[in-house]
Amino acid sequence: MKRKSYGQKIITMVLISALSFLLLQSPAVAAIPSPPTGLAAIAGNGEISLTWNSVAGATSYAVYRGQSSGGPYSFIARTQGTGHINRGLTNSTTYYYVATALNGDGQSPYSSQVTATPKATVLPAPAGLTAVPGNGEVTLSWNPVTSAVSYNVYRATSRGGPYTVLTPAAQGPGFTDRGLTNDAPYFYVVQTMSTSTGAYSEEAGATPSALLPTAPATFTATPGSTWASLSWSPSEGAIAYAVYRGTKIGGPYTFEALPNTTAYEDSGLSNGTTYYYVVAAVNANGRGAFSVEAVAAVSANEQPHATVLTAQPYDKQISLNWGGSFGATSYTVHRRTDPNGEYTNLGTKNSGFTDTGLVNGTMYYYVVDVHNGSPTVARSNEVAMAPTTAAGPAPGNITVIPGNTQATLTWNPVANAWNYAVTIAESPGGPSVWWGQTSGKTAFTANNLTNGQTYYIRIQSQPPSAAYSAYSADVSVMPTYTLPLALTQLEATPGNTQISLTWPAVTGATGYRVYRKTEGSAWSQTPIGSPTATLFTDTGLTNGM
Repeated sequence: MKRKSYGQKIITMVLISALSFLLLQSPAVAAIPSPPTGLAAIAGNGEISLTWNSVAGATSYAVYRGQSSGGPYSFIARTQGTGHINRGLTNSTTYYYVATALNGDGQSPYSSQVTATPKATVLPAPAGLTAVPGNGEVTLSWNPVTSAVSYNVYRATSRGGPYTVLTPAAQGPGFTDRGLTNDAPYFYVVQTMSTSTGAYSEEAGATPSALLPTAPATFTATPGSTWASLSWSPSEGAIAYAVYRGTKIGGPYTFEALPNTTAYEDSGLSNGTTYYYVVAAVNANGRGAFSVEAVAAVSANEQPHATVLTAQPYDKQISLNWGGSFGATSYTVHRRTDPNGEYTNLGTKNSGFTDTGLVNGTMYYYVVDVHNGSPTVARSNEVAMAPTTAAGPAPGNITVIPGNTQATLTWNPVANAWNYAVTIAESPGGPSVWWGQTSGKTAFTANNLTNGQTYYIRIQSQPPSAAYSAYSADVSVMPTYTLPLALTQLEATPGNTQISLTWPAVTGATGYRVYRKTEGSAWSQTPIGSPTATLFTDTGLTNGM
């Protein structure tokens, strides 16, 4: 048996080493991604939208374009998603595309080729796509495309896709995607639809958050003549609501108002125009997503706003007053003496009227009808009043709440009283240290009192054209520095079946109690709310009261 020479041994070792190297390198060859499949091209106006299927193990994709079938191809873009919009193309020119997948080990071969020809007759892709996150929601808006019939909205959970089409299609340049997972990113593109499909928009993304308010669940718009009354359900944690208006379905919308109530009166509108509204809740973290759209077809044939009627009694006469109403052309005053009887038409009046020749002590009931060009009228609240010259009784049920250098009084109203006088003394029935009038209000806060000093307070009522009544019984109060100050200002904003109250914060206050009464009734001793913030909305009320 012949022995191998030293040279043969060296050759054998080199061959074994080379084979081992190739075997060790074979996994790297296998790690290069496969070419993308499903490459598709949609022609637009001066643009072509490309999409493809994702490839396992790919970290990005490269897109190539040629002007003849089979190439040569030039590199045009690299993207992490499974889509690309190639813009700035020449209409009526045919373009050819391929795509490759890339990762850290290399680049795949070309995909299958696709071709497309942009056309001037195809509508352009939507521009200006924006995404605003909400609580489990994302609101999209974009610039409208002239002659667009609708828009397809696509959503993905990773940048660049793959995308899923959402239904139904958007009828205008806006869409709210609901039922999303908070803290998860979402990505969107929008496609113009007409007789043919257009190209895709640029991508926009947003991440919903539980820190943002949800959109109001219900939203309605009631049209009138030159106005629309909007109301919506409250959103938990909202401190205000952003109201937007458009003149086409789906927008575009323009910002109109930021009320802190769940209602808004939009006035000064053009009769014969249909308006489209959306509303979004706002909290300290930002604005949430849009609500569903509400529609109001404003028309001269729609009824005007009702008005609020007030009355003051005098000797053998009653003075009526009411405010102007949106779209009103005239006002008719009606009166009756039987609360269940028929009204007598007193004629067309202005925004005020004094009914004379009445019988003192007789109760009269009034309403005012508001008219415009339509056959429908809006009726005011009814007021009941008796003319009188006699002094009324002293106020009763007086309560007093001490404060820091202050005392707040409330009492039951006296029928026909139009004024009250408050006397403050330092002894029961003693000489006054302060005297003033409340102009018909049944609540009063005395300021600049001395803490630790006991005061005695009595009240008188006064009907029109008559003397003050006898004094009420004294009530005593001692201001104390440990108590909070009273509110310096309270503002009330009326809405549809609700009223929103706001006030400046009181130093040292940890909370507030809100009380309500109706005209002619007494103050309740039970609060209707105990907010800790300086905002409270009283809901479920009767309009016109």
